[in-house]
Amino acid sequence: MRTILSVLLAMAASLGVARAEPALDDSRINALLVGKSAVFGDGSISTYNANGSYSYVAANNRHYTGKYTVSKGKVCLAIDGGERRCDTVASDANGMFLVNAAGEPLRFTLQPPIVLQNVTTLCGVPMAYNVYPPPDYLPADVKAFSGTWIGKWDYGMCGAMIVESIKA
Repeated sequence: MRTILSVLLAMAASLGVARAEPALDDSRINALLVGKSAVFGDGSISTYNANGSYSYVAANNRHYTGKYTVSKGKVCLAIDGGERRCDTVASDANGMFLVNAAGEPLRFTLQPPIVLQNVTTLCGVPMAYNVYPPPDYLPADVKAFSGTWIGKWDYGMCGAMIVESIKA
């Protein structure tokens, strides 16, 4: 039994599974996060501005803002609209990660602050997105699809589509 457990632990370590590590101290968290963006595996982005403001763009481009504080090894968020949460910040041999209230490790890489080109409300949903100009070699009728498309269906439901980039 002990051998099987040792093998399973070795396999988990080789797969990059986060193990419980002591939380980073507040000064280290501030030095690492403040003025930077954390990019998560699903493509979502958290930006921790030097003035204490916070921005989060989910993988589906939904945009959230709020304030953050660093205390007792945690980053605590007060999201505009009322949601609050605190995540432990830790690291291991595979890099940095947050541990949410459910105990799930959320791995991220740090980047310079990511500035969003467009933040707007589409159909009542705050969205963040970047529209990149289509390559010159594409025909004009294909390039015309680039951008934001908003409308209402016959029965009144709002619909929006964002075409951020077009490639051959």
